[in-house]
Amino acid sequence: MNNEIKRILEISLQFQKFSHDNNLVISELNKLRKDELEAIKKDLLPRVEGKPVNQCRFEVVEELLKGNQITIDKIEEIKNIITSENGKNVFKSWGSYFRVFYTFFYNSVKLQIKNKLNDLAKGLLADLDLEQLAKIKIVDFDGAQNQGSTNSWVAIYNSKQPKQSSSLQLFVIFSGNTISYGLYHPSTKKHLTQKIVSLKEYSYQDLKDFLADSRQDIVDDNLISEDSGGVEERISVSSTSCQNIILFGPPGTGKTYNTINEAIKIINPTLYNKGIRKDIKSEFNHLLEAGQITFTTFHQSYGYEDFVEGIKVVTTDKGLEYPVEPGVFKTLCEHADQIKTNPYVLIIDEINRGNISKVFGELITLIEADKRKGAEEEISVTLPYSKEPFSVPKNVYIIGTMNTADASIAKLDVALRRRFDFIEMPPKPELLKNRVIAGIDLERMLIAINSRIEILYDRDHTIGHSFFMKLASNSKIEDLAEVFQKNIIPLLQEYFFDDWQRIHWVLGDHLKPKNLQFIQKNNSEEELKELMGESWQGDDNIQWQLNKDAFKEPKAYVGIYPYQTSVAAVEPSSE
Repeated sequence: MNNEIKRILEISLQFQKFSHDNNLVISELNKLRKDELEAIKKDLLPRVEGKPVNQCRFEVVEELLKGNQITIDKIEEIKNIITSENGKNVFKSWGSYFRVFYTFFYNSVKLQIKNKLNDLAKGLLADLDLEQLAKIKIVDFDGAQNQGSTNSWVAIYNSKQPKQSSSLQLFVIFSGNTISYGLYHPSTKKHLTQKIVSLKEYSYQDLKDFLADSRQDIVDDNLISEDSGGVEERISVSSTSCQNIILFGPPGTGKTYNTINEAIKIINPTLYNKGIRKDIKSEFNHLLEAGQITFTTFHQSYGYEDFVEGIKVVTTDKGLEYPVEPGVFKTLCEHADQIKTNPYVLIIDEINRGNISKVFGELITLIEADKRKGAEEEISVTLPYSKEPFSVPKNVYIIGTMNTADASIAKLDVALRRRFDFIEMPPKPELLKNRVIAGIDLERMLIAINSRIEILYDRDHTIGHSFFMKLASNSKIEDLAEVFQKNIIPLLQEYFFDDWQRIHWVLGDHLKPKNLQFIQKNNSEEELKELMGESWQGDDNIQWQLNKDAFKEPKAYVGIYPYQTSVAAVEPSSE
C-alpha cells in the first residue's frame, strides 16, 4: 500500500511544481517520447471538435510529433488563433499551463490512481464498519472541475445526507509530501480533528485508528440537529468571528510567535488545544512545507507583483520571455480553491510596513467575508496581467502582525482597518513572575520600565516580555547584561531618538548613585563650568556615556524598580 501512496504523492508534488512554473511545464512537454505523444493524440482525436482546450492540446501534440520544440510564444499563438475562431477568450478560466496540459502527464496513470483511491476508501468503509451507513466521494488529480488539481482526496459521509459537500465527513487528502486525515465540518470550514504525516510516518493502521475515533460522528451526523451538543461544542473552541486578523503591539510581545499558534488553531484545533508548543511548532513547519501555510513579510519595496501576480523576465534559448508569475497570495488561493475542505493560512509579518494600496490593489475588497467566492455578495475581478478571473476562496485565512512602534493603528490604512479584526498583544510582565536573577525581580523591573515609558512617550513604545523570556532564575548576571546591551538600550535609543536624558529616566538612573547608573552624564556641572565658564547654560548639549560596569552590577537593575529601601541608600558595589 505504501508504494501506491508514494506514487500518488509523487504526482501531487510534480503537479504542485507545474502549477507554479509554466516554463517547467514547457520543458516537460518537450521531453515527451513519440510513443507517449501518439497515445495522447489517439486519446484526444475523438474529443477535439467543439472543445477549444482539447483543440489547443491537439495542436501542441501535432507540433511535438513534427519534431518542433514547444515554447510559450507558440502556445500563446495557438491559443490566440483558437480564441479568434471562437470570438471569445475560451482560456480565461484555465489559468496556468498546468491546468491545460496536466492530462499529458496524468491520463496514462489516471485509472491506476482512481483505483488506488477507491480501494483505500472502500477499505476504510469496511474496517470502520460503515459499509451500510456511509457513502464515499473520490476526487483524483482531474479535480472537481476537471481542470487539474495538485491534490487528490477521498471523503466518507453519512448515506442519509443528500451530498458530500454539505455533510460531516471523514477525509484523507494527498498533497505534496504529506497525507492529512481527520473529521471535517463543512458549514464552518473547520477540521474538528486532523493529523498530517509524511510518507515515512504514514501507516494504514494509524490512519484507520485515528478515523475510528470519529466514526460515531458520521453515524450520528450531528450537523442535521440544531441542538446537537457534540460536534458544535467541539468546534466552538477554535471558531473565529473573522478570517482576517492582525496581532498588534510593541516590540517583543510575541506577535510573530503567536501567529504560529493562531495558524494551528485554525487548521488543527485538536493539536492546538493540547497546548504543547513543540508539537504545535512541528506541525506548523510541516504545513509550511506542504503549502497549507504561507509566510511572507511586507516591506517598503514589496509590491503587487510579489503578492498577487506580475510579469517576470526569463532568459531562454529563444531570447527573453515575459511570463506572468503568480504571487504568494494568488498561489495560496489557487491551492485553497482546489481543496475546499482544507483551511489555508497566509501570515503577513509587519503588515503595516507595506503600501497596502500598492500590494493588495483591487483585491482589498475581495478579502471581506461576504465578498468571497461562494458568498451571497461574491465579487470576482479580472487580474491585470493574466486577464484571469479571480476571487478569494472562503477557506483562506489571513493573519497579520503589526509593530506599534512603527505606526499606531490610528495611522493604519483605513481600507485595511475596516477589513481586519485587531487583537492587542501587550507586554505581559506576569509571564516573568518568579524569575529572579541575582536578586533582580524581572517582572517588577519590566513593569517599572514600561510605566516610565508610558509617562515619557506612550504605550505603543513599551518593551515586550519576550526579550527576557530566555532568562531563567539560574541565568547569570552576564546573560541579563547581554539582553540590555544588545536589545533594550538600542530599542530605547530608537524610541527616544538618542535623547539620553529620557533613557536615563526610563532606567531610573536619576534615582541611583552614579556608579549604578547605566547612562551617566559625561561631565559634572562643575566640570562643565570649568570648561565653558560660569555663565554656561548649555544643558541641551550635555554629553552622556554608557557605564559598562553598571551592567555587571545587580543593584543597578534592582534600582530600576520601586522597592521599600530608598534607592539612594543602596550601597555602591565593593568591586
